[in-house]
Amino acid sequence: TEVTLDAITRLINVGITVNDGASLSLPDLTQYSPTESNRYLYVAGTGVFDAPQLSNIDNLQVQVYNGAHLALPLVTSYTWNLVASPYIFNVNGEGSSLDMSALRTINLNTSSSYTIRVYAQSGGAIDLSGLETVNATNGEYFTVFSDATSSIDFSSLTTIGSLGHAIFDLRGGEFSFLAMQTFNNTTMTLRTGVSVLLPVSTSFTNSAITLNGGSLTANNLTSFDGTTLTLSDNASISLDSLTELTNMYVSVNEGTSVTLDAISTILNVGITVSNGGNLSLPNLTKYNPV
Repeated sequence: TEVTLDAITRLINVGITVNDGASLSLPDLTQYSPTESNRYLYVAGTGVFDAPQLSNIDNLQVQVYNGAHLALPLVTSYTWNLVASPYIFNVNGEGSSLDMSALRTINLNTSSSYTIRVYAQSGGAIDLSGLETVNATNGEYFTVFSDATSSIDFSSLTTIGSLGHAIFDLRGGEFSFLAMQTFNNTTMTLRTGVSVLLPVSTSFTNSAITLNGGSLTANNLTSFDGTTLTLSDNASISLDSLTELTNMYVSVNEGTSVTLDAISTILNVGITVSNGGNLSLPNLTKYNPV
């Protein structure tokens, strides 16, 4: 089934489903911005949603499933300001892809600490390679999830500001935060088979990093203040520039062996090594524990 609606320029509280084999063309649509939190654009399989002029999708939840492809090349900013915890971008299924590479800013403005999610699952891929800033005003949680067969590109991200918390749950593949210098109030969980590169990052503050078999490389990092670092299941970490551990907690367990060559000073740090874990600090000269 092919449908073309030439005169439509604006959609408000409308849900759209484009299933396998269907095609919907909206050549003059520029705005698709609901005022109700349960409105979705859903594209599945060989379904086609074509809106070449669409530039405003504020408060729209976008779902791409079962091998479908969707690109929104004119969307440079996205705002969620409804009282709800949405999956703003949800891509699910082998070969499914959502191209949001033109997006530069995500603004979150709910009335409280709601959770706003970006999910890639079961082989889905989300291109957020142009995203630079995530802003919030009311302590919202920004959650990014990618399972073992999926991918999300957020390589240009530089700022996560004023959030209650940022959560990255990454379960496979390689992820690079090529522009992110500081992480604050961030939870980062890396599962077996995932590797994360932080080439310009210098600090984690009031955060939690859990490596359940994952790999983290952050060779310019100089501060973990107020952060919990947990390593297990043969996790690996590289921190070539980190000379001090201060005001934090470190746990190494379950067969993981970690060497932190550059550490010379530990202040107000709790350390637990258990269940076959090993922590080596060959250049440590000063240790004042909690």
